[in-house]
Amino acid sequence: VLMARISCRMKLRSESRHSSLRFFIREMKANKVYRELVILAAGRSSRMGQPKALLRVPAGGLWIESQVQRARESRIFDRITIVASQAIHSFVTALFEKESVRILLNPDPSSAGSFDSLRLALEASPAASEIWVQPVDCPLPTPDILIFLAECADGGATTPWARIPVHQGRGGHPVVIIGHEAIAEVRESPILRLDFVLRHWSESKRPVSRICVDASEVITQFNTPQEWAAYMKASKSSSSSSQSIASPSLSSSLPIGGAP
Repeated sequence: VLMARISCRMKLRSESRHSSLRFFIREMKANKVYRELVILAAGRSSRMGQPKALLRVPAGGLWIESQVQRARESRIFDRITIVASQAIHSFVTALFEKESVRILLNPDPSSAGSFDSLRLALEASPAASEIWVQPVDCPLPTPDILIFLAECADGGATTPWARIPVHQGRGGHPVVIIGHEAIAEVRESPILRLDFVLRHWSESKRPVSRICVDASEVITQFNTPQEWAAYMKASKSSSSSSQSIASPSLSSSLPIGGAP
């Protein structure tokens, strides 16, 4: 009798655990965040002298390949999209032909700069609930930083419209546009620069989260061969040391200074 009671209790506990797990899975599916990384690579790269996406990295391969690989290692993105210029579109399409990377063509990137490429990606991504914006001339942070940015609690009673990594007081990339309303506003915005859109949101009291991270890559940018060489040198010297993550620093009203 005693063994029968113990068996019954164990069965009930097991059913309870399975029920809780099924509930948790249903909740995850119901609240699924469709996260898309958009790499903007349609610029003319006039100061670099060659397309930045096709720069060679010391470890082998191309810069754009290393960025896609880093994004995949984080395992947080449902889709990776590259917006390419006419000059590199065919090459990049062939490069990722056997991989699940979407390549979009911006036939006239000079009309509104990178914002035009971003708008093109937003129009092609109606299902996305988070758009992570990453210019190709800014290195994508390490997977642990990306995971932190995805999982950090924003705090407050309202969901932010955007999330920006901050290092040493400077906003960086990737900029995360959060929610269909925010994505639609960027897509339809007459303001043709994302940093100006973010500043407008802050000034108009729309919540923008600024997340402090101990990772200089979020504010790194290279436009010339000299800046590229300096970044490669710094990246090589720091590859043996891991980057730490600070606690989130959140604000819905701090001004957005400079390019995000």
